[in-house]
Amino acid sequence: MNDQTNPTPQTMMATAGRALFWEGLALIVLGTIAIAVPAVFTLAIEALIGVLLLIGGIARLFRCIGAKDGGPRLWPVIAALVSIVAGVFLLANPVAGTITLTAIVIVLLLAEGAAKTVGAFALRPNRSWAWLLFNGLIDIALGALLWAGLPSTALWALGLMVGISLIMTGWTAIMLSSGVKRLGDAAGD
Repeated sequence: MNDQTNPTPQTMMATAGRALFWEGLALIVLGTIAIAVPAVFTLAIEALIGVLLLIGGIARLFRCIGAKDGGPRLWPVIAALVSIVAGVFLLANPVAGTITLTAIVIVLLLAEGAAKTVGAFALRPNRSWAWLLFNGLIDIALGALLWAGLPSTALWALGLMVGISLIMTGWTAIMLSSGVKRLGDAAGD
């Protein structure tokens, strides 16, 4: 007897496959928007990060000031102030902020690309492993292209290249979802 509290491996795999499919579809849509308006996408991300740093820094600072535990406060206060300054910098200097964020994204794309490439070989018996390898190589190539274009291309290239990466990651998730579904079907046999 099977109920919702004890799902079968086949049910769990089917659920995971559907989740991967919908995640992939959402990433493709988001990537398409980023490619259509890359400068807007870049500036929106830059502003969002600036706001998050500013709000987070202010919240941390108030928490440090209001703490009654008597513990050390110097480093948490310094960290809060750095977060506030970084947030204000990003909001006040959007172009310089996009260059800084582009450098961060370069590091992330290269690291994620390397991780996906290595991970692909771990999945090699799975028929979809080549998609993960391809996705990893695309991320590495995007990171290298961003690096080569700094600083002049930071405003539009970040949105464009992240959009391409999102689309590739979305297609990879969709392709992997069919592999997960097949594994679930095999588990039910």
